[in-house]
Amino acid sequence: MPIGQRDTRRTHGLAEESQQKGERRKKGPRAHSFDPSAKRLALAETKPKGKASFVWLMGWLSPFSLARSSLPFYGWVGLAVVAGAEILLWTKTEPIYTFFTPTVWTGYILWADSVVRSRKRASLLSTRRAEAIFMAVWSIVVWLVFEAYNLRLKNWYYVGLPLHRFWEITGYLWAFATILPAILETEELLEVCKLCVDVPVRPVRVTRVQRRSYFATGGALLLLPLVVPERLARYLFGLVWIGFIFLCEPILYELKAPGILSDWEQGQAARHCRLLLAGALCGFLWEFWNFWAGAKWHYTLPPPFDRGPRIFEMPWLGFLGFLPFGVECFCLYQFGWTLWSRLQKSLLFPSEKGRLATLPPKNGAPKEPRH
Repeated sequence: MPIGQRDTRRTHGLAEESQQKGERRKKGPRAHSFDPSAKRLALAETKPKGKASFVWLMGWLSPFSLARSSLPFYGWVGLAVVAGAEILLWTKTEPIYTFFTPTVWTGYILWADSVVRSRKRASLLSTRRAEAIFMAVWSIVVWLVFEAYNLRLKNWYYVGLPLHRFWEITGYLWAFATILPAILETEELLEVCKLCVDVPVRPVRVTRVQRRSYFATGGALLLLPLVVPERLARYLFGLVWIGFIFLCEPILYELKAPGILSDWEQGQAARHCRLLLAGALCGFLWEFWNFWAGAKWHYTLPPPFDRGPRIFEMPWLGFLGFLPFGVECFCLYQFGWTLWSRLQKSLLFPSEKGRLATLPPKNGAPKEPRH
């Protein structure tokens, strides 16, 4: 091929390439995969328009979004109960003004359970109703134990209670029934919101000697406020908030039930952290809602625990007790639920060995016991 023709084609190719570069410069720089502006443009193109854009924005900002999972109906009922109770509290409308604390906590539990249900397709109120009933009843029993301790420690007292004895007891039982569900629903809520789901720690070996020492320590912590003089017992209220942890955990370990010791032995402290956080969150809400309620409690902590800044009614040193209280609620609940489950199985489904022992031998002769 002649050299002149080859040069002409080369010149034509260079001109065409230059023209393409000019067109690209007019269109702007090429968006690479690592370019942040390209990602923003892609999100803008896929962003819904009109009313759907508001739902999309709420779904992007909120972990409880309707864009990701629909909230069950009773969750909206719970939110309505909380909002309605706040309005009626502000206007001091009875009976909500007096029964504000159990009312608002009932709404909160409904909402928290609905969020768990929307994320896990299972929850306490939707798929474990028998357990929910037991939890409410056991919560009353557990808090009555703490009320019995308070008769000696005198750390709080109630005001604004109904004058009629029936309604006073009703308010007590209703409020006490929400304590364990509030803590445990909040812990499960934190789990589905991906908070503290994986907190690896060095596995801890739990020996028999350690379990016995924990059990003895728990018994001593719970017994000490009852045997010392009353003026000293008022300073030992913190022992009650941790004593049941040491007392129940070795039992849960022996029964192979869920517990903190079992988690730490497996090198995982996620549940422990969530319970501490749940205790703090519920403690804040307890103090916040109690501060405005008609029927409420006041604290009478001894010095120096009553000094310094307060979180609503609660002195800040006393507020720290809510953290281990969340763990203690879990331990007490697991203890009660495990024993109740085993009692049900022993009564309704006796073991095959025990059932066969009650049957007569096939030949009809009574079986002589072994000595």
